[in-house]
Amino acid sequence: MPAILLPRRHYNTLASILKDGSNRRCKIDLRDLEGALFILGFTMVNAKGSKITFHPPLSIGRVALRLHLHKHELEYYQQDALKRAMEELYGWGPGTFACI
Repeated sequence: MPAILLPRRHYNTLASILKDGSNRRCKIDLRDLEGALFILGFTMVNAKGSKITFHPPLSIGRVALRLHLHKHELEYYQQDALKRAMEELYGWGPGTFACI
């Protein structure tokens, strides 16, 4: 399957999450994650307080990503959990996306 092309900012966001353990991650602002997932067709529902749900388009999957954030920033350990979810739910990995 060919890589999905994304603008640099959105690519960098998803690349940070999907990197393997030997690569360095950066902190991610929630707005950057929202933007990257929005470009892919996800819709966001801000439930109660710090709970956020991203619903994928049917072309990607049926199960939503759910996050529980106390800040508007994804810490490194949260990226690990999000990486596992993206791998399991959508089959995404380090080579899924490429920069335009």
